[in-house]
Amino acid sequence: MSGIGKTTVAKYVFTTNFRRFEGSSFLANIKDISQQPDGLIRLQKQLLYDLTGIKSKIQDTDEGIIKIRDAICFRRVLVILDDVDQQEQIHTIIGMKNWFCPGSKIIITTKNSCLLKVHEIQKVHNVREMGNDESLELFSWHSFGEDHPADEYMELSTRVVKHCGGLPLALQVLGSSLRGKNIDVWKSALDKLEAIPASQIIKKLKLGYDSLKDDHDKNLFLDIACFFTRKDKDYVIAVLDESYIYARVGIQNLADRFLLTIEGNKLIMHQMLRDMGREIVRQESPKKPGKRTRLWHYKDSFNVLRENMGSKTIEGLSFDMNMVKEDQSFMGSSSSGRKWLFTEVKSYRFGFSRHPIKFSSKTTNEIKLRTDTFTVMNKLRLLQINYTHLYGAYKDFPKSLRWLYWRGFPLKCIPNDFPLESLAVLDMRNSCLERLWDGRRVLPLVKIVNLSHSHSLLRTPDFSGLPMLEKLVLKDCVNLIEVHESIGTLEARLIFLNIKNCRRLQKLPREICKLKVLKTLIISGCSNLVELPRDMWRMKCLKVFRANEIPMSQSTSKQNSKWHAFIQSWVSRPRKVPKLSWVSLPKSLINLSLAGCNLSEDSFPRDFSNLLMLQDLNLSENPISCLPDCIRTLSRINKLELGSCTMLKSLINLPRVHDLGVGYCTSLKRVTYLSVGCRARTYHVNGCKELTDMEGNFKLEVMGGIEKTMKSLILSMLDSVGSFELKMYNNSTNTESRGPVKALFENGMISIFLPGSKVPNWFCYKSAGATLSFTVPSPPDLKIQGITVCSVYTIDWKVWIAGIQFYVIIHNEQKNVKLIYSPTCYGLPEAQNKMLWFSHWKFQSQLDAGDTLNVTVLTMDGFSIKEIGLHLMHGEQVDVVSDSNSQEMQQNYPYQGTIPAERQGLVDLYCFGHMGIGLDYILPYIP
Repeated sequence: MSGIGKTTVAKYVFTTNFRRFEGSSFLANIKDISQQPDGLIRLQKQLLYDLTGIKSKIQDTDEGIIKIRDAICFRRVLVILDDVDQQEQIHTIIGMKNWFCPGSKIIITTKNSCLLKVHEIQKVHNVREMGNDESLELFSWHSFGEDHPADEYMELSTRVVKHCGGLPLALQVLGSSLRGKNIDVWKSALDKLEAIPASQIIKKLKLGYDSLKDDHDKNLFLDIACFFTRKDKDYVIAVLDESYIYARVGIQNLADRFLLTIEGNKLIMHQMLRDMGREIVRQESPKKPGKRTRLWHYKDSFNVLRENMGSKTIEGLSFDMNMVKEDQSFMGSSSSGRKWLFTEVKSYRFGFSRHPIKFSSKTTNEIKLRTDTFTVMNKLRLLQINYTHLYGAYKDFPKSLRWLYWRGFPLKCIPNDFPLESLAVLDMRNSCLERLWDGRRVLPLVKIVNLSHSHSLLRTPDFSGLPMLEKLVLKDCVNLIEVHESIGTLEARLIFLNIKNCRRLQKLPREICKLKVLKTLIISGCSNLVELPRDMWRMKCLKVFRANEIPMSQSTSKQNSKWHAFIQSWVSRPRKVPKLSWVSLPKSLINLSLAGCNLSEDSFPRDFSNLLMLQDLNLSENPISCLPDCIRTLSRINKLELGSCTMLKSLINLPRVHDLGVGYCTSLKRVTYLSVGCRARTYHVNGCKELTDMEGNFKLEVMGGIEKTMKSLILSMLDSVGSFELKMYNNSTNTESRGPVKALFENGMISIFLPGSKVPNWFCYKSAGATLSFTVPSPPDLKIQGITVCSVYTIDWKVWIAGIQFYVIIHNEQKNVKLIYSPTCYGLPEAQNKMLWFSHWKFQSQLDAGDTLNVTVLTMDGFSIKEIGLHLMHGEQVDVVSDSNSQEMQQNYPYQGTIPAERQGLVDLYCFGHMGIGLDYILPYIP
């Protein structure tokens, strides 16, 4: 993407590093120079001169390649190629990678990521947009000459920054153009920007658009910019595949040139790129919107429809009547003298928000648009008209429609004279439909039908007339009572079926089992289902099955007996209800969700162990108290979700799970795994107020069971710790608890929290405040192998909020190491009292006499450190510490055999405990 700062970053890297190499060259504007006569030869000469200091004579590029090879093979060089857009440029300028001397660096900036893949570039860095704070600072430097806006300009500056979307070029151009102007000029300039983006920015951004090789990709870009930003990629491909052959390839071409990105399968386009595309369309006919190819703004669309100013040029139109009704500027009369909601197009809202404007409901009945307005638009492919009532017949409606997106469609069924034969996607969410159409209609190209939230829909259509249908979405059609049996005719096409929350639906047709390629079936919330097809096991392509909130009761009422039998058919224990052994889930399942189905251990599906492909299992909100045995054999489980299973008490010897979710399991106390290699990489334990043992992360033990540890820490006051209770906060579960004093074990560290106001006298080093420095002594007999840090702190309850943290940082200057530890749990002092935090660090052989240690306690708002102390521990004392009930929590020394989390200059940073907000956030505050 142009203007994102690629060249700026490359220049900074070059100027700060070129002296470290034996030769260096920064070749700028390669794209432009290479298009000039003998441009590549000029670039070769420049590279050779930069590296050797000698002007070379080159007759052709082949001779230049040979000379470049000879110049770079025996010296470490830094070469930066800026704005490359062709493979030939890379080959001609730097030749082969293996020509370069070891230690050389080549940096390439480009708007076409394909070039990097072809040349097997080892490391690729995508320059991202600036954050809000950085954007405001950059804008302020250009508009005010300082790092922040003047107070009276803050609101306007924030609007501009939001509009720029973190694009440095836009921030610089707009900041410079507004410098020295008064507030009225600023407001006027922003109003203009809403209608017409700044030409300097558009010109720069348009370079990426102009670099597209053919009209196919250019028109695809314009369609997406006007209608499909943030839409699902497969949805867009279904719409555009006929308009643009190989739309999937075209979308990838746009992504390779950074004109859009694909995130979570959604097409994301930077706001400035989107505005650039829309401006290209606006320039097709600046004064007459009806002559443009695409109308994306509701004001333009309404004026064209109201005044019947459409033309055969229009290929796409988007209109939302609700936005018209909210906009008071539409009050008035039309040019024909009829009373209308009237407006003049004053702005296009390129990403700016406006305050809501009240609209008089008395005028809503005067908005009448007719179907014959569309007759002239015979090239119309894309139509989005939300909450709009069209009057008249549809027989002369454009026959080239590929996409009909009509939220709030007002009729009970689609008129039979509506020409939909070219349609690929029919999207009528929130409609008033009771049936899709009368009788059977043949629409040979339809791939997607979405009727979600159509609360009046009773029946689906005959699917035999939709032979290409791939995706059917009927979510929240709460009055749907029948899915037509002809759905079986889609056996080789339908891959996605969603009937979530169709609460009146009692059964699915048997023919659904004929859907040989169906990959996703969602029936969650269909609480009145009393029968499922017997042959579901035949659906051998089914990957995702979600059946949440379909209760399985112990009773066998007529209403739920068959669903009960369906579930009970998996159960190993005998039941009074008939067993339907032929009802079974396909072994192809990868994602299964049975949340809120009232499943307990003794009513659990018996053939779970056969689902060997299962990777994602959701059993949340079920009354289970432990993990059913049949799940332990599922070796491919990546994600196990057990959230809000309030009767769950323990998870013992879990198999390998990458992502474990047990949030709000309020009775859960312990989680253990079969082995260290089975431990979850990510886990969610929010709200687990009873959790005291999370293997591999933390363990809390009551002090009474670990006397030896306490003696080893020489805490003389601990004889009476059992006589009082302590309030603790757990940052991992985000819960508070009160109980006996506990020791916290995590990552080889031990933490203890006690009431107290000063560091005990037996601590050999003390310091007021939050920092302390000392040099490790050399005792005659014993090597120092551990230290105990004592911190005295208070909490300001007016500032403190749940979840904030504090950190002990130990910097070993000689070893170039910083150890950062934040406890998962900490004590909460009563009222304004003080609290002692003892943290024990076991170093084994990682401390040497003469090492200088700087100890700092870093706090977030709400904590105040009054004093810290440090006690040295020798080998015998450390051995005693290891002899405790929590020995398994101490196997690793602070950084033995681990990889640094970060580097701070030449210093390695190692992190332990609960880092919470993350190292990146606290890094600037680490001394």
